[in-house]
Amino acid sequence: MYPVGGSGVFIDLSGSVATVWYVGADFDRGLDAFEAMLKSRRSKRLKDEASSEAKQRVRAYEVDLGGGRMAHVAVEYAERGAARERFLVRVSAQVRKN
Repeated sequence: MYPVGGSGVFIDLSGSVATVWYVGADFDRGLDAFEAMLKSRRSKRLKDEASSEAKQRVRAYEVDLGGGRMAHVAVEYAERGAARERFLVRVSAQVRKN
C-alpha cells in the first residue's frame, strides 16, 4: 500500500495478473484518466456492464502490446452516488498464438 491522503493506493502482483486499486480520493476521475492513456495504445473496448454490486460497473479491454503480446484489462469503477467509492484495474498478461 502506498499512502495517499487519508487512504492509499494498493497493488497486488500474482503471476501474470497485476491489480491496482484505491478507494475514496479521486475515484471518480480514474476512469477518464485511464481511458485517456489508452488512446495512445492499440486497444479495443470489449464490454461495459453493470457489476453484481449496486452502482458498480465493469469495463473490459484488449490491449495489443506488439510482438505477439497483449493484455486483458478489467476496470471496475463506481457510478455517482455509490456507497463504495472505489477504482480498480486488473491487468492480465497474455501471448497470442498463431
